[in-house]
Amino acid sequence: MILNAVAVPVVLPATSVAIAQLIVVVIGASLTIIQITRNVTANRIANLLAVTKNHREIWSMLMDRDELHEIMMTSSKIRKANELSTEQRLFLNFLLLHMAAAFASTRSGLLTRNKSVSTDVGELMSLPAPFAFWSEQKRFHHKPFARFVDRSIKKYGSLSSETAARGG
Repeated sequence: MILNAVAVPVVLPATSVAIAQLIVVVIGASLTIIQITRNVTANRIANLLAVTKNHREIWSMLMDRDELHEIMMTSSKIRKANELSTEQRLFLNFLLLHMAAAFASTRSGLLTRNKSVSTDVGELMSLPAPFAFWSEQKRFHHKPFARFVDRSIKKYGSLSSETAARGG
């Protein structure tokens, strides 16, 4: 025996349709948020890798050139920026530009904050040669970055008492 099936339209109440649409919208929004979060994380990792690569390239200059070693010594006799060689000035300028770019990237959320950076900046920039160069060059940098470097020098500088005496 063969039965003829008759299609009977199913009519859902309006509230059921609205609830179904809401569920679809919520699921779609949730998936979008998850994807955006993953993209932000991936971008931060890519940015960190780029900063690390640039950092390595700059510090490789120091390892490859003996004439740059003096600027990293606490016993350096360099007390004024005009006592730096052209190569030393170039290295310190690359270093400052790198730090300024990393600072701006962190402030804009492109990099994750790292609390130890302030300590590193303070210890490095309080050394006699970098401090002399910074004292000359800070007027060319954005004020928030200059304040960050100055605060780092005062708080974490390995030569903080000597740096303060020099006007840091």
